[in-house]
Amino acid sequence: MSQPCSVLCCGTTVRAALTLSVVLLLLQLLGDILIIVLASHFARDFTPACQFAWQKLVGVVAHALARKYH
Repeated sequence: MSQPCSVLCCGTTVRAALTLSVVLLLLQLLGDILIIVLASHFARDFTPACQFAWQKLVGVVAHALARKYH
């Protein structure tokens, strides 16, 4: 019996890959919302450098969580 066409060469299905990208997107959106809330509460202290650091942290955490989810 042949493999279905949804299987990629590395053994990951298209569905699993899409699930991973959706989870990553949702985690990044949640992180962006967190950054917006922090920026609104700490407007004076939330400098562009601080925002950059938070965005970098949220991106790394979202990616790590999405990989663990997969």
